[in-house]
Amino acid sequence: MSPCESDVKQIDYLIVLKKKSKTADTSNADSGRDTLEICGPDTPAAQADAILQDDFARRLLASLPVSIFVLCLVSRDLIYSNRALSEELGYDHAPAAQVDEIEALIHPDDRESIYLVEQVLERSEAGARTNFEFRLRHADGTWRWFAGVATVFERDAYGHPNSLVGVSADITNAKLAEEELRYDAGHDSLTGLLNRRRFVAELSTRIATSVSPIALCLCDIDHFKSVNDSYGHAAGDEALSAFAQVMRTNVRREDIVARLGGDEFCVLVPGLSASDAKTMIERIRHEFSRKEFAIENEHFSVTASFGIADIVSGMTVAQFLQSADDALYHAKACGRNEVSLFAAQIC
Repeated sequence: MSPCESDVKQIDYLIVLKKKSKTADTSNADSGRDTLEICGPDTPAAQADAILQDDFARRLLASLPVSIFVLCLVSRDLIYSNRALSEELGYDHAPAAQVDEIEALIHPDDRESIYLVEQVLERSEAGARTNFEFRLRHADGTWRWFAGVATVFERDAYGHPNSLVGVSADITNAKLAEEELRYDAGHDSLTGLLNRRRFVAELSTRIATSVSPIALCLCDIDHFKSVNDSYGHAAGDEALSAFAQVMRTNVRREDIVARLGGDEFCVLVPGLSASDAKTMIERIRHEFSRKEFAIENEHFSVTASFGIADIVSGMTVAQFLQSADDALYHAKACGRNEVSLFAAQIC
């Protein structure tokens, strides 16, 4: 018998029914009532076997609206889970009956969490609890987030945790909402590109850590205000979205595209100089200038201007952005629908 086998019977009956006595003691007001008592790790095997016959206790534990599990830390088996956990994971029966090892249920990136829980409980006093969060594999193959609290169920002769018992709840929807908020905080809602705050943070990191060339391109849509005034803001939004898509499809995987605000966009091009990046930027300019938009039977097209600058040793984020902005200003001065390099400042 493994160190955890006896636990299975005991944990099944953490809450058990104590039947009222047939010969009630009238001097005791509670003697004629059914009562609940706790069956803990020290419950003798004979008593646990007797409790096994108590259908009420089995149904009570199975019907609790919270997920309960017992993990054997010796064999790494999930030796017990109640119906709530089974239903949340989409199993017809307890996952413990279908998956022998806990590692098969826990997401590979979260398996370290189990060991951290063990380490905390190893050093804790009796009755101490620790919180946890990790993903469990649903029966359909997807991963669900769970959070809960665990405590030691049984220790060995040396005081080391032998098994732990925990309760948990599915927090997947809360995690998704949290991730959505995090995404929204760093992305533009119209185009899906990074926003100014997120881009500046990325730019700061690249400037501080990169030893290779970096080019920065600032660009905006020519006469964008006229588009809004003539065709409406819906047409302006369509132009902005189309411009973002053209940029996305023409940059490399390692490039970073962002919308800084209004009709102003930028591309961070690591590993290339401004002159080397110009070929890619010219491709973006050319493709966007050929797009045609239709609003209520009216057709129009728009162009964009681009300025590219090289990073110079010792430059701050503000100086780098200013250099690219100076190049963009020069592109507009040259007639718009142009790509200008900051160093050469020629169209």
